[in-house]
Amino acid sequence: MNIKDSIGLRIKTERERQQMSREVLCLDGAELTVRQLIRIEKGESLPSLDRLSYIAKRLGKSMTELLDQDNITIPDEYYEMKNRLIKFPTYRNPDRIKSKLTLIEEVYEKFFDILPEEELLTLDILENILSFTSWEESPKVEEIYEDLFEQVKRKRKFSTNDLLVIDYYFFHLYGRKQYDKKLFERIIKRVLNQEIWTDDVYNIVLFNDLMAIAALKIFHNSFSDFLTVVDKALAVIEKSQLYSYKPSVFVLKAKYELLHKENKKEAAENYDKAIMFASVLEDSVLEESIKAGKLADGL
Repeated sequence: MNIKDSIGLRIKTERERQQMSREVLCLDGAELTVRQLIRIEKGESLPSLDRLSYIAKRLGKSMTELLDQDNITIPDEYYEMKNRLIKFPTYRNPDRIKSKLTLIEEVYEKFFDILPEEELLTLDILENILSFTSWEESPKVEEIYEDLFEQVKRKRKFSTNDLLVIDYYFFHLYGRKQYDKKLFERIIKRVLNQEIWTDDVYNIVLFNDLMAIAALKIFHNSFSDFLTVVDKALAVIEKSQLYSYKPSVFVLKAKYELLHKENKKEAAENYDKAIMFASVLEDSVLEESIKAGKLADGL
């Protein structure tokens, strides 16, 4: 019996011994939904330590009792590989995207059986955004995303994985004219209120969320708080010293000047700043991409 099966069976046995329904254990679903508990009890997913702590508290047990001889530990190598996936931008370059997708496959091969559900979802989200394709039809995967997003919507302070779930929510909004504007604005407000940590990976995902917000505002021709979003992104860059991300901010400012202010001079100047930074970074792929964007905008 593997670790998922043994922990799941232990939780189910104790819950049933106490004659506690799943609905009672999960309460309002803010920490754990019934669907999440079902997957854990069936051995389909491994609970994170936070989720296991919640289950133990609801059952009046210690985490040690639920774990017995099992030990939930994720190797440092996994986090190193995850950091590589998040830290290095692709700028939609096919070779860089292919390299990251290959790395995701390697992570799956090495760690699939020992990763909690939310970490597996993180990999799915990263893979999906990289490949720009829809998930294969898989109700279980959709349920995982839906449950986590419902929980994220109730939070005011986000973890790295929460921000990745939000990034995937933004990803789904691209190309859509009809969407829940109130929810979108509420999520934006909470993203803007997040503190900038000392953790580079967290800050990069926060930055990506801010860039997604700015891009969506451009797509929907809705520029309220646009500069606030850009200023927050620049603050993330400055505090974290993530200067390699600065060119993309100047590109968005160029779009703002061109589409909202109709100021071609300012737009061109921002494009030129982005090109200069890319040149300083010696990133020819990024530099050529920005030049192509400037040309496509008629500047």
